[in-house]
Amino acid sequence: TTLVFDYTVASPAKSLDLDYASTASLTGGTIKDSVGNDANRTLPTTGSANSIGGSKNIEIAGDSSIPVLSASTSATNAFVTSAITPVNVNNSTGNDLTNDGRTITYSCFFDNTVNSAMDSGGTACSSLANSTFNSSTGVFSWAPTATQQAAYDTAKNYEFLITGSSPANVSGTVYFTVKVIRPFATSIPYDALSGSSYTYDSSLIDFSGGTVKLSNKDHDDDQYNSNWGGGSSGALRYNNPYWILMLGAAGFCPGFATNCAFSGDGPWVPKLSNRVKAEGFEGTVPFGLTHPDPTGPNVPQKDGGAWKAWYSSVRFDGNDWLESPNTIVDSFTTNIWIKTTQSVVEGPCSLFTQGTGIISTEMVGITNDWGISLCDGYIIAGTGNSTSGLEKAIKSARRYNDNVWHMVTFSRDKTSGVLKLYVDGVLQGSDTNGSNQLNASGTIYFGTHKNDTLNFLGNMDELVLWNAALTDTEVLNFYERQSPAKVGLYESRIMDAGYTNAPWTGIAVATNVPAGKELPDSAASESSSSYGTFAGNLMVGIKALWHLNETAGSYPDRSGSGADATVIGITAGAPGRLGKAIYLNGTNQSLNLGNNAAISFGAGSFSSSFWVRNNKTYGAGAAGRIFSNGLWGSSNGWMVRVLDKYINFGIGCANQGAANCVQIRGSYPINDNKWHHVMTVTDRTAGLVKLFVDGVQDTPVQIADGSCGTLSGKDLNISGCAQLNANRSISYNYLGGHDNSSEFYEGSIDEVAIWGRALSESEVYSVFRRVATRFLVQVKTCTTSNCSDDPTNTAWKGPDGTNQTFFSELNNNTSPSSQGGTVKTTSLQINFADYGLTFTGRYFQYKVLLDSEDNVGKCDYGGGAAPCSPEIRSVTVTPEHYAVSPSIVYNTAIPFYTINTLYETLGGQSCSEGIKYQLSINNSNWYYHNGTTWVASNGSYSQSNTLAYLNTKAADFSSIVGRGNLYVKTFLGSSGTSQCEMDKLELGGNLSY
Repeated sequence: TTLVFDYTVASPAKSLDLDYASTASLTGGTIKDSVGNDANRTLPTTGSANSIGGSKNIEIAGDSSIPVLSASTSATNAFVTSAITPVNVNNSTGNDLTNDGRTITYSCFFDNTVNSAMDSGGTACSSLANSTFNSSTGVFSWAPTATQQAAYDTAKNYEFLITGSSPANVSGTVYFTVKVIRPFATSIPYDALSGSSYTYDSSLIDFSGGTVKLSNKDHDDDQYNSNWGGGSSGALRYNNPYWILMLGAAGFCPGFATNCAFSGDGPWVPKLSNRVKAEGFEGTVPFGLTHPDPTGPNVPQKDGGAWKAWYSSVRFDGNDWLESPNTIVDSFTTNIWIKTTQSVVEGPCSLFTQGTGIISTEMVGITNDWGISLCDGYIIAGTGNSTSGLEKAIKSARRYNDNVWHMVTFSRDKTSGVLKLYVDGVLQGSDTNGSNQLNASGTIYFGTHKNDTLNFLGNMDELVLWNAALTDTEVLNFYERQSPAKVGLYESRIMDAGYTNAPWTGIAVATNVPAGKELPDSAASESSSSYGTFAGNLMVGIKALWHLNETAGSYPDRSGSGADATVIGITAGAPGRLGKAIYLNGTNQSLNLGNNAAISFGAGSFSSSFWVRNNKTYGAGAAGRIFSNGLWGSSNGWMVRVLDKYINFGIGCANQGAANCVQIRGSYPINDNKWHHVMTVTDRTAGLVKLFVDGVQDTPVQIADGSCGTLSGKDLNISGCAQLNANRSISYNYLGGHDNSSEFYEGSIDEVAIWGRALSESEVYSVFRRVATRFLVQVKTCTTSNCSDDPTNTAWKGPDGTNQTFFSELNNNTSPSSQGGTVKTTSLQINFADYGLTFTGRYFQYKVLLDSEDNVGKCDYGGGAAPCSPEIRSVTVTPEHYAVSPSIVYNTAIPFYTINTLYETLGGQSCSEGIKYQLSINNSNWYYHNGTTWVASNGSYSQSNTLAYLNTKAADFSSIVGRGNLYVKTFLGSSGTSQCEMDKLELGGNLSY
């Protein structure tokens, strides 16, 4: 309030007479209001316009204008190192003056408790670092420091008291608060590992490098691992200088000495459900058969010195036999291996009842019976038909009493009545003889006919009986499985993809040298980069190459020389040594190779290679030409032929007479109906001619038709044979005859190659070995870890999707399923899709069959010179499989108040399926955002969030789930076949409230 004193200055007095001596004249007095506030008792300066002397009233101002203060904010949020929006304190007038216009002066104090009071009087703001306070304007500014808020996981409160005082010694107050949080930026570095820093499954996640990535499942069996697991029979791991899979004594069977894989009692046989008997003669006499007097003198004995498979066979001495109940009276197939020199003749050898019985149900007279016999060395098989009164028989094309193992197969289809006889997988003939049940005899006899005095003399092995007729292909496949003398089996460990319905797309097999593979096309050579120990440049100088796989059209010359041949009037697509071959009838068939001059060598060096199979003995002086471009009499040209039963090579001499020509024949017979490799080398630089059969240099004999040259050991020295000329002297080059007019060859020819240079002995052997040794592969998938879902072990598959075929290096071709493309120079890579095959399942297994027909002794496996085995360096199954989205937890707590940003850096292999995350505040309970809010996760990849989505919802996490310590679980996404690699995760937070 204001006290107003009224006064009157009477005349002649003047207002100036009221002046006072001092402006403090009233100071000593007391003027208070009712509550004790002193009035402002200072008087105006004398003489001033507002002094009493200036005719002014005396005005004594009391505290009538207490400031009513307000702040520009009552509460604000602050961030360490970031300036707050200045807080401005004003009077209710909207400025820094009292209502009566007096200037307000401000003071500032703070504490850390929000309770509208300064505990313990508070602390002057002047001591608050990095802040300013203007006492005249009431403006407070501040950029909090890390010292003022050291924690990341809480907000620190600051309460400020601003007091505004007027000159009248009256004051007002106002409180406001500042909540301070400390922003953070950190990263989870997936580049180092300490035991407690991360939780993860080391079998699923690889943390060995500068990143974290998915561990690929181990689908590699390589040369650096001594133990591939799995199981073997006749195959082992050998180390020199690194580990290979090869033939050997394992699983109670020596694969380098016998066929350990294809006994007839195995699950691999065709028409397995129709197999009614399989006997390998490995047990005790009378084995799985019977005899009326099992301890008597006419029981054949086990022979441990001769066998076709495993360890033994049964030996018949010409008086022995065995029996078995006759259970095959309708359709059937019988298969037996025999080895004999017996030459018994009975009658004309035209009926199966004549000669010694091999397998027989023969009864006296024409009855419903059947049988197989040996007569004068010929195989005869047939049936009787009591209805028609006919006995029908099929006789083999040649004798088989050569003391060599031969497979004899006889089948009958009851519906059609068709009978077929095969020897060594080759059809000898067929006939029909009705559909009667062949049940005249209740007993099958082995080694005799019933009540016969002529008994078999020799060995038998691997008996199999079916109650169904096998097809031609099944018989051939059966022969090709059982015929190799040395076979080992390796069944791999069972590989685990880690998840169900996993795709398996292929298998790659790397070997030291090609095995079971055709020669490369277009003069391309394999090298050690693809085959571990194989020397390159084999195909340098190739002039002609025919694989002879075609079944119609033309036989292209794969060397690039253009010497194509046309299929005319011959059996194309016959079973070959490598895929398919041509078969020539020996009467009027040959293959015209055109007139390409590339294989006319004049006086130059050259080499030729052929795989041949024949069972014909031509007789003295008679021959069948394998290749010819001339040389009739002494004309120019060169030829390779079978003379009698030996290989014969000759070079013409410009009609200068036999004394100037060269002809030599070998000493190794090749007419045993088995495949043989024949190679000739003419080295005009060294002046030598050499013959090789099955990788071994043959011992030659000069013949009168070409007597030039001198034998020196196994070489023919031709340095003095100046008239030799290997140029073509007929219109065309031929396979299988001379000029399509004479010396027709009877048998099969496969894989013909001709070089315009002399191959070395090691090269000759490599051409042989690449065919003589081979490996075969089958695969299967399973649903159980031990493949118990395949209890019969028959689920194996090859190219046709059955267990009757195998993948091999014959498929190492740009057209792998047909062999019609280009032979590759790389090692074998099988892609199942190329065969229309799809394999899915959690578990995968492969098996490898190793076989060898090599008897040369060019290898050393630690025991001196030995025949070579296939040598597998590694097997790799594709694709690589990874765990499906495993997680890794960073166990180090990240203090936080709020989360604002996340940023991921992927590794070099990226993550096509995407990385996802879950968050936790206790490293125990994990959360993800379900599209509506943050909820507990079941711990799966599907209940996780991508980084992009997380960045839109992370700020809500603390208010819904909580704050304090943050933990991150990272899921490395994978389809199971895709890699996921993470480098680091960067996090930023406490940038919002």
